[in-house]
Amino acid sequence: MKKPQKIEMDTEEIRKKLIEQLKPTGWYELLRGFLMNDEFLDIVTYLKDEVEEGNRFTPTLKQVFRPFIECTLQDAKVILIGDSPYPQLGVADGLAFSCRDGEIRESDLRYIQGAISKTVYDNKEIEPVKDLKNWAAQGVLLLNYAFTTKIDRYGSHHKLWNPFMTYLIDMLSNGDYIKVAMLMGRSAHEMEDLFSENVKVFTSLHPSSAEFAELKQWDCNDIFNKVNSELESKKLLQIKW
Repeated sequence: MKKPQKIEMDTEEIRKKLIEQLKPTGWYELLRGFLMNDEFLDIVTYLKDEVEEGNRFTPTLKQVFRPFIECTLQDAKVILIGDSPYPQLGVADGLAFSCRDGEIRESDLRYIQGAISKTVYDNKEIEPVKDLKNWAAQGVLLLNYAFTTKIDRYGSHHKLWNPFMTYLIDMLSNGDYIKVAMLMGRSAHEMEDLFSENVKVFTSLHPSSAEFAELKQWDCNDIFNKVNSELESKKLLQIKW
């Protein structure tokens, strides 16, 4: 197969555009210490090189910071961390578990909504959606452990994004921002010790575990009700899952 024609990109211009996305949301001031240093430049350079060499990854560069765009720092109160974006081309949209760009509702999201129907709404059927921007608008920061992944190579960018995730959680934990953390899956669980006592942490298996085990339902460890109970105890609006 003929290799795609090489595309030349400017690393500093890419970083500048990504930062410009964050400035209206309040996140830039919190994250600028990382965004302006060489560690973030290493991430941008790696992704730039992948594009130039015709090595596809998902989601697109324009969507990488979508979690921070849909959920401003002022509104953020819950951080949800999954694992890796959907690895198929044209499915991941930047928000963890969201798949607005895909043709179908992905199995992870179907399991999540099935668990919500069972635990939060007492088995009442809920409207199936593919875009989770409504959660983000309510203050849920929808992140994956890695913001990107190579096409058809799930988890291939974990190491790439680990420094950024570590910095982000440290900044959030030591400020009066996020109140609750939802860690779904083994990779996300590795971040638990990074949260300070200011943040109540709840964990669950990753939704994909149910598919791997060929189960009809995903055991969510009642995480959605636990989060809302914690928010209520802090006199904050609950999330309409």
